[in-house]
Amino acid sequence: ERVPDGQVAVLPGAGGEPPRVWEAGWHWRLPWAAEPLRLPRRPVALERAVELSTAEGATLRFEVAGRFAVEAGREGDWLAAAGEAPFLDGLGRVVGDALGEIVRGLDPAEVFASGAEARLTAAAARALAAAGVAAGELAVTAPPESNPVAAAVVRNRVAGLARPTGQKVLVVGWDGADWLMIRPLLEAGRLPNLARLVAGGVSGELRSEPPLLSPLLWTTIATGKPATEHGIADFLVRDPESGQMVPISSTYRKVHALWTLLPTFDLRSDVVGWWATWPAEPVVGTMVTDRVAYQLFDYEDSGDPAGKVHPASAWEAVAGRLVGAEEVGWEEVRRFVDVDRADFERRWSALPPERRQEDPVNHLRKILATTRSYHQVALSLLERQADLTMVYYEGTDTVGHLFARYLPPRLPDVPAADVERFGGALPAFYEHADRLLGELIAAAGDDTVVVLVSDHGFFTGEARPETDPSDFTAGAPQWHRLYGVIAADGPGIDRREVEGATIFDVAPTVLALLGLPVPDDMPGRPLDALLPAAARESRGAVGRLASFEVLPRSRPEAVEGGGADDEERLRELVALGYISAAALEDRGGDGGGNGARGGGAPAAAAPAGGDLEAVATEAYNLGRIHQEAGRLEQAKAQYRTAIERLPSFGHAYASLSQVEAIEGDHAAAFDWLVRGFRSSGNLPQAALTGLIDEAAQAGRLAEAERVLAQLGERHRLDSAYHAAVGLLREKQGRADEALAAYERALAIDPLDQLSVEQKVALLRRAGRADEARRFFAATRGRVGGSVSAMNQLAVVALRQGWPDEAEPLLRRVLESDPGNAGVLANLAAALAQQGKTAEAAATMRRAVERDPSNARNHYNLGAMLAEQGRPAEALAAFEQAIAHGLRSPRVHVAAAKMRFRLGDPAAAERELERALAVDPGDAEARQLLAVLRQGG
Repeated sequence: ERVPDGQVAVLPGAGGEPPRVWEAGWHWRLPWAAEPLRLPRRPVALERAVELSTAEGATLRFEVAGRFAVEAGREGDWLAAAGEAPFLDGLGRVVGDALGEIVRGLDPAEVFASGAEARLTAAAARALAAAGVAAGELAVTAPPESNPVAAAVVRNRVAGLARPTGQKVLVVGWDGADWLMIRPLLEAGRLPNLARLVAGGVSGELRSEPPLLSPLLWTTIATGKPATEHGIADFLVRDPESGQMVPISSTYRKVHALWTLLPTFDLRSDVVGWWATWPAEPVVGTMVTDRVAYQLFDYEDSGDPAGKVHPASAWEAVAGRLVGAEEVGWEEVRRFVDVDRADFERRWSALPPERRQEDPVNHLRKILATTRSYHQVALSLLERQADLTMVYYEGTDTVGHLFARYLPPRLPDVPAADVERFGGALPAFYEHADRLLGELIAAAGDDTVVVLVSDHGFFTGEARPETDPSDFTAGAPQWHRLYGVIAADGPGIDRREVEGATIFDVAPTVLALLGLPVPDDMPGRPLDALLPAAARESRGAVGRLASFEVLPRSRPEAVEGGGADDEERLRELVALGYISAAALEDRGGDGGGNGARGGGAPAAAAPAGGDLEAVATEAYNLGRIHQEAGRLEQAKAQYRTAIERLPSFGHAYASLSQVEAIEGDHAAAFDWLVRGFRSSGNLPQAALTGLIDEAAQAGRLAEAERVLAQLGERHRLDSAYHAAVGLLREKQGRADEALAAYERALAIDPLDQLSVEQKVALLRRAGRADEARRFFAATRGRVGGSVSAMNQLAVVALRQGWPDEAEPLLRRVLESDPGNAGVLANLAAALAQQGKTAEAAATMRRAVERDPSNARNHYNLGAMLAEQGRPAEALAAFEQAIAHGLRSPRVHVAAAKMRFRLGDPAAAERELERALAVDPGDAEARQLLAVLRQGG
C-alpha cells in the first residue's frame, strides 16, 4: 500500500489501542485487512457544504473552505471527533457539530448579520483545533443564493420598514470640485447650469475626511461608512494570488453600497464610472464600472469585458459609446490649452502608447475621451431612468493635477509662457463639466432631485502648494482641500444654504429621499435642506434599522483583471502623482496581470488585524483615520502594520512617534524616530527637529546628538537638519552655536519656520529685541504670495507674543483659503492675546465647527470660555477634547476646575485622578487633589 507524499494512512486500533499511522511511503497490508483512512499531513485546500437546522426547523446551508492538515500525533483525536469517515465527510461532521448549537439559537435572518460569519468561523476553528486539525485561511460563509428562505426573511423584514416616496434621484460626482474655483466662474456667467441649480435649490460646503484620497472618499459617499469599516483604503492592493500590485476593486469593499441595497426595496439603480466598482456587482439596473474606460490609448476594442458591466448583456451598448483618446482632436483640445497643431501632433507621436499620458496634453486627450465615454453611457441610461442614478466625473480633479499650477497668479517656478498656454485648462474643464451637467438634468425626469457632490476640494489661487501636483514624493493630495461642494435642486426643495454637511451625510440623504430607512450604524444624517416636504414628512413613518449589514450581499462573479487595463491605470496614477513610479516596478508575482477576483474576498491575511494583504499605504491611511478619531491604539497598530509591510516607510515611523508623544511616552517617540532614520531615507523633514524635541523630553540629548551626527552627510543640504542642530545646541545651553546653526538653515531656506522662530527668540533673550523685530520684518518681506509661509510666520509671531503681527497675516491667509480650521484657530489665539476674548471664542468655535475632530481646538475653546466665566460650556469643550483623543493632564485639570465651579467636587476629584493617571508627576493635579481631599 503506497501512501503519497503529503498524506498519512490511519488504521484504527482495536480494543482501545491507539491507531496505527503510516507515513508517506510503501507499507504492507493484508488483502483482507480494512482499508486505511487517508488524512492530509500537509495543508490541502478543501471546500465542504454543511446543512444545519434552526430551532424553528429552517434549514441553513454553510460553505466551509480553507487549507486543512492533521497534526502529527493527533490522529487519534481526529478519529475520536470525526469517526472513520473519509476526511472531507469528517470535516463536515466536526464543523457541523460545532456550529449546530449556535445555529439552533439563530433567527434565520441573523445569519447574514455583520459578524455572524466571523463568529461561526471562530467556532469551527476551535473545534478543528481540538480535533487535531490545523485550519488555515478558514472561512465559514452563508451564501445568499444557497439560503433563499433566510434571505427572503431578512429582505422582507427590512423592506417592510420603508415608505417609498416615488422620488427619483440623480447623484453627480465631480471629483475635487471646489467653491474657490466655482464661485468666480459663476459670477462670470461661465457655469449657467450649476448657477440654475444653486439659484433654485440648496448649496454649501461638504466636509471631507482625511486622508483625502478619492477611492476612500467616493466609497464613503456611496456607503455612508468610514474607510476603517468599508475596507477601501488605498489606490492599490497586492493581489494575493498573483502577488502583483493592482488597482483597488469592489472585491475589497466589506459593506453594502447604495446600489446593493436598492434591490431589497424593488428599486432600480444605474451607476456609471464610480470608484472601486469593478468587478461589477449584481444590481437591479445597470452597473458600468470604473474599469470600462481604463484603457483608451490606441483604443481599438474593449478587450475582455468580463466584470466591466452588469448585466453582461449591456456590454455591447456600452462598448459602442466608448471613445478612444486618439479620437479627441486638436480642435477640441485647443478649447482647454493653447497648443498649435504641430505641437499637438508632435506630443502624440513622441511617446509610445503606454507612456503617452506622461505628457499633460496627451493625458488631457484621455481625460476628455473618458469623460465623453461615461457621459454618453449615462445619457443612454437616463432614457429609461432608474430610481437612483449615480454618475462620476474624474476630470475636475485630474485636470487640476495636470494644470492647476499654471493658474494665475503665477507660481515662482512656473514660466509666464506656460501660464498663457495652460492657465485656462482647469476653468475650461469646469465649463465643460457644467455643459455635461446641463445635459444630464435635461435628460432626467421632472420628478428628479439632482444632487451634485465632490469628495474633497482643490487648492487654487494663492493657497496652492508650490510643489508640482504630479510629484508623488511631495504628495499629490497636498493639493486637496478638506471642503468640497454640495448642491441640489428638485421638486419641493426650497432655496437655502446647507451648513455642516459631511461626506457621511450623502448616503443617508439619498436613502431619505427614496423613503428608505437610515440605519443607526451610519455616522451621517439626512440633510433636511435637501429633502422635499413629502420626504421630510415620511421620515417619521419609516421604521428604525440597526444596520443594513443584516442583508445578504451578492458577490460579483469571479473574473480576472486584464494586465493591459491595470498597467494603464497604474501609469495614469503615477502621472497624476497619486502613487510612486516604484509601484510600476513592484509588479511582483508571475507577471500575469491578474487583478482581485470576485466571488468573495481574497484569502491571504495581513500581518495584523486580519485585513487583506495590501501595500503599506493602506495600513497607513487607516492609521491616520484612527488617529484623527482619537483611537490611538488602533492607529499605532496600523502604523506598525505599515512598517511590517514596508520597513522603509518613513511616514509610518514619524506617525508612530507622534502618537507615542501624544500619549506622553517620549522615550518611545524618540526610539521610533531613531528606527525610522536608520531604516528609511524618506522621513518628513519635521522628524529631524522632532528627534531633538522627543530626546529632550526623554532626557536623551546625548544619544540624539550621536544620531544627528550620523545623519549629517545625508541631510546637510536640508534646512531642517541645521535647524535640528540649532535646537540641540540651544537645549544644551550653547546659544551662540545654536544661532549659527539657525543661520545656516536660513541660508538654505530663508522661511524655515523653526529657524525663524528660534532666531527671534534667541535675539530677544540676548537683549537684542530691535534686531529681532528687524529680522522678523525682513522675513515677512520675503513671504510674497505664499499662503503657507504667511501662516507659519503668523505662528512665529504668536509664540513670540506679537499678536498684532500675526493677525493681519492670518486674515490674509483666510482670504485665499477661507474657513481653514487651523488658520482660524491661530487667529483665535491672536485675538485672545490682544484681549478680544469674545471674538476669540467665536473664531475658535468656528474652527471647531470646521474641524470637529481636532482635540486641541476643543481644548483651546474651553480655555477661552472658562476665561469668560462660562464653566458649563467650557466643560463641554474639554470633554470633547478628551473624547477626540487629547492625552494630557492639562485637559483633565481644566475639566476638574470647571466641575468644581459647577458645584461637583466629587467629579472634580475624579478628573484630577485621571490627570495623574496620564502623568503621575503632574504637580498642579497633585496639589489640587490634596486640597480637595482636605475639604478645601
